[in-house]
Amino acid sequence: MTLAEERAIESKIRDIVETVQRQNPDIVRARFQFEEDWTGQPALYIRITLRDAATRPSRLAAVTSAIREELRSALRNSEIEGTPSVRFRSQSETLDMPDPKWA
Repeated sequence: MTLAEERAIESKIRDIVETVQRQNPDIVRARFQFEEDWTGQPALYIRITLRDAATRPSRLAAVTSAIREELRSALRNSEIEGTPSVRFRSQSETLDMPDPKWA
């Protein structure tokens, strides 16, 4: 894959992540990064910071499932291969445990 192709894919992913963030009021911040997975293969990691209210036990499963499906569907529709690893944290958790990957 050429550098131009990699940048085009990255741009598509950025657009998708930003669109999902804008359309979902439960999302405070969404970031993505390419890293190696446990097998050493390149993988897409998406980190979502949720409003604290969205992480209440009564809402968490529904909120995270909907966001995961929205991201995966948009990536499939854009013909981006692979399944992203989507991780979630609450706003409070992100403040309590600072990590540059979540900034």
